[in-house]
Amino acid sequence: MTDNTLPSSCVQLVCFPDVDFSLIEKKLGLAFENGIDTLIAWLPYDFFVYGERLRNICNKLGMMLYWWFPVLSDNPVHDTSSGIVPAHVSFYESRGDFYSNEEFVFICPNDSKNMAALFSYYERVLESGFFDGVFLDRIRFPSPANGFDMLFSCFCSYCMRKYPFLENYKELEHPVISFLSSGNRDYYDFLLVNGYGDWLKYRFSSIYDVVSTLSLKAKERNLTVALDLFSPSLSLFVGQDYRKLSFCADWIKPMVYISTRGPATLPYELEFLMCSSSAAGCDNSFVLSDLQRLCGILAVYSGCKISVPFSVFTSELVMASALSSCPVYAGVELVRVDNPNFSVDRNLVGVYADALLSMDMPFVASWDLLSIPDEYFFLMSREKNKGLQL
Repeated sequence: MTDNTLPSSCVQLVCFPDVDFSLIEKKLGLAFENGIDTLIAWLPYDFFVYGERLRNICNKLGMMLYWWFPVLSDNPVHDTSSGIVPAHVSFYESRGDFYSNEEFVFICPNDSKNMAALFSYYERVLESGFFDGVFLDRIRFPSPANGFDMLFSCFCSYCMRKYPFLENYKELEHPVISFLSSGNRDYYDFLLVNGYGDWLKYRFSSIYDVVSTLSLKAKERNLTVALDLFSPSLSLFVGQDYRKLSFCADWIKPMVYISTRGPATLPYELEFLMCSSSAAGCDNSFVLSDLQRLCGILAVYSGCKISVPFSVFTSELVMASALSSCPVYAGVELVRVDNPNFSVDRNLVGVYADALLSMDMPFVASWDLLSIPDEYFFLMSREKNKGLQL
């Protein structure tokens, strides 16, 4: 069905069970008129009816269809009774007013029972023939924004059997807390210099092994593979190695979300990483400056919230491109909903469009097709923006 053509630009869709397919077709037609040629769809567990309907709509419009697959969290085939087991459980709390009903309970990538169920379901969906590509999401350990302990997960029985040396790292939290107030700059170098390289490699390898397996299964069926990754300055904290992972993909989308407040967005992750670090024992007066130093992101803390300047959007994308061996697509927040934490102002959409035009970079309109105002598609249209600048 596919010739492995890369998208011009994409739009994401969360396909709820009661979704209106006529509205989807109308919105997709508008998106296609404005240069978007690929739909990335998150489907219910009973995917067949939804996949077939969306395939027909995309065929009618001449668009490609990707399956948006949440790998290690909010996956319907997982047994979530245990979830990730942190090294310490002194501080773990769910946070935020989320955009959807996602729970963000992560499954260990080394859990062989859950992975076997995941691979079986994954292959069954791919065999349907509905899709031109796969878009792999939640390919990470849980963010330490959900508790400082998450930075040190996972020490479950599966991990301990696969990586016996992990027994030596159960007390890693204490030197890391000291490091955060030490004035050193590079967390990666700190881990290597102090003999924690094996632990870091375990985190990277655990994620890479799952992603490479999923990628191979897709490529065996001549499907394109795309990855949804944390913003590069934060990727180390969740076990993502851009250099290795990008070899598994035809393209990647860094989640450089700077204007909304939810899981994986920079304001949210930095804000709650700061809070959880403080709760774990770091000196609160130094935490924000330490995070700025570690992540290279100049954040501003005011009124109990962190804001991130627009310059970070471009600098993180430049970093992602330098680290990756495949094309990079910018994830652009374009939703407008009642919750102000997830709404993007019209003026900012124009700023995004100008930045991407100057970088000559394709984009993924996030997060949900049905929550994106029609005019935003026009504002993001590459060809129309070129014409306006003449």
